[in-house]
Amino acid sequence: MPIELEVKTLRTASQLGMNLTEAQEERLTTLQALDEFRRAASQNSLLISEQRRRWHDRTIRKTTFSPGKWALVYDSKFGYFSGKFKTRWLGPYEILEVFDNGTVKLKAFGDERKDVVINGFRLRLYNPALSKEEWIERLGVPSPSLISEPEL
Repeated sequence: MPIELEVKTLRTASQLGMNLTEAQEERLTTLQALDEFRRAASQNSLLISEQRRRWHDRTIRKTTFSPGKWALVYDSKFGYFSGKFKTRWLGPYEILEVFDNGTVKLKAFGDERKDVVINGFRLRLYNPALSKEEWIERLGVPSPSLISEPEL
């Protein structure tokens, strides 16, 4: 951090009526104060960066992948092109195996031969669309055949 500080020279000290030892002592005290100010500023900077790091780590949600689930893969070629309605996700792929280093082994949907190992940061869990029967089951609504039609 650059700081401007005026350090008096011997010539200006003699013009102010100070002798050599007083000027040297004043210069040393000023330099010590500057060093303390710099040290306090660096401590504050470290404290703020630590607080930001803790806040950022607290907001990140860890995604856990497990075999048998489905995932989408981020297509990085669309990072350079703007397109509102273009999807940046490929897939879905079935998760076959999850490794300790964060990589995931995927199998393409409907393809028996294609097994790909991809970094887990490029994946997003895929939630397939529900059928009408599954929606009714999840909502707890009685079966549509039991619901009577309104009379007209």
